[in-house]
Amino acid sequence: MASPSFQNSVPNRTTAYPFSQADHLAKPQSYPSDSVTQAELLEFLDLSQQAKELADRRDECRARLIAQLTRNLPVERGARRAKLILREARYLSAKSLLPLLGKQHVERLKNQGQPTLSFLLKVF
Repeated sequence: MASPSFQNSVPNRTTAYPFSQADHLAKPQSYPSDSVTQAELLEFLDLSQQAKELADRRDECRARLIAQLTRNLPVERGARRAKLILREARYLSAKSLLPLLGKQHVERLKNQGQPTLSFLLKVF
């Protein structure tokens, strides 16, 4: 678990996040190992490719279903149903807030927020 000083601090853009403090985010205790094997890296790359292909197929299927349902095509009788729900959302970016609040207020808001920690794994 992270140290209390790490949990309660509000880091700014220049704060370095030592991995020792964030290790608990991605350190499964059930994987004792002395090294990362080539087989593990290859497995990750293979699974990533499969996931991309599945995501592409899912996106194509989703687009086709949305197109069919927006044309009010009936859904074949059976156990499954489909319904389109239109949602409206507003995502505020610093760029969109600049003309409304000014640079000084936008920077203050950005510095007040807590950063999200995550790991980006690059295998090549």
